[in-house]
Amino acid sequence: VMSNRKRARAAEERPESPESESTEQMSSGHRAGLHTADSFKRAEDELRRDKAAKLSRMSDELSGKNSETVYRDRQGRKLDMLSEFMRQQEEKESKREAEREEYEWGKGTKQKKMEKEYEEELENIRNEPFARAHDDPRLERMRKEELRPDDPMLAYVQKQRAKTGKSTKKAYTGPPPPPNRFGIPPGYRWDGVDRGNGFEARVLAKTNVSRLES
Repeated sequence: VMSNRKRARAAEERPESPESESTEQMSSGHRAGLHTADSFKRAEDELRRDKAAKLSRMSDELSGKNSETVYRDRQGRKLDMLSEFMRQQEEKESKREAEREEYEWGKGTKQKKMEKEYEEELENIRNEPFARAHDDPRLERMRKEELRPDDPMLAYVQKQRAKTGKSTKKAYTGPPPPPNRFGIPPGYRWDGVDRGNGFEARVLAKTNVSRLES
């Protein structure tokens, strides 16, 4: 009798085998508890068959089968047709083109002249040899125009340039600067990087639009 009781107690304390079934089901569809590789594979195949059967019974509207592509605008609103989507794209491109034309129209004559001179200077530099000769005419002209504090003719040259209206200060000769309302050129040390917040460009664009509308 004691032997039977021990065997019964041992059977109660023995853990369930991996093959034992559980009524609790996880979110993945598998039963909770231990599984062997074979039992897990069988359960996975059964779940896939069930999902395929459910999809085949669903209507095309619910499953999305054979549905047309849905186009939306930047606000996420649904567009009824592809033509409406294309129309909005054309409007955006037209707006960008108009903004470019307004920017070109708003640039002053002086700025355009500076851009042309800068392009010509770049072209001259491209055509020059890598090493300049000591008798390079352009280099010689630049040396002659340079003012030095120890030059005995400094006062005379400054006086002559003041008469002709030619500035004795160094001028900026880099890439064309962005336009501003007051036509103020950048300093000769400017590195060509626009670090502004775009306020001047917005003001000029708004002014140009107002002129066009008036």
